[in-house]
Amino acid sequence: MTLALIAVMAAAFAGCGKKDSGTADDANSRTEKTAETEDGKSKGMQRGTVTGNVYENQALGIRCQLGEEFVFSDEKELMELSGIAEELTDNKALQQAIEATRSVYDMYAHNEDGSNSINVMLENLDLLNELEITEQEYVEMGKDQLESAMESMGVTDFREETGTETFAGASHSCINTEMEMQGIKIYQKQICIKADGMMGVITFSSYEKETLEEMAAAFSAL
Repeated sequence: MTLALIAVMAAAFAGCGKKDSGTADDANSRTEKTAETEDGKSKGMQRGTVTGNVYENQALGIRCQLGEEFVFSDEKELMELSGIAEELTDNKALQQAIEATRSVYDMYAHNEDGSNSINVMLENLDLLNELEITEQEYVEMGKDQLESAMESMGVTDFREETGTETFAGASHSCINTEMEMQGIKIYQKQICIKADGMMGVITFSSYEKETLEEMAAAFSAL
């Protein structure tokens, strides 16, 4: 259940100091991919798009425009983070692999030195038999496992706080955390948005606590 919450934290740590990434053209090559049930209702993994420095996900109802200091990961990098075989170059085969996995990265962006990053992970609630779970239940089920997971990654002085806050014009459940890793203080904010058949987890990570709110403010409702 907590795979998305834990994995997005791990990715944020991996991005610390990261400077290499795909080009804007590579990131922009992805088009929106939506799974549909037989009755035509959207369900499961409903992915967003990146155009220039703008990310949108219709299912989650969010949009963000980032400054030029942010670099977006391309589709290949997102699939590598998601654990999906990079040799799946055929669009149909790739989409089938995405639909069969529990979670997938929809967006990852970071500044040059990796001190600030944003990522969006989608988790397939249908595969988990958790279609009725609420955002609050999702957060509460995840928080107890986060500390032990972070300790196994070498994180110390881990603190977390759950609650709700207004994000992109609506109230959503969230987890705010602060921790230390390799002598560096790291602050994170995770926002959960439930859409039809999936949970979106938006994670902001920074060395400066105030920067979290600035990055979150870049998001708006569609």
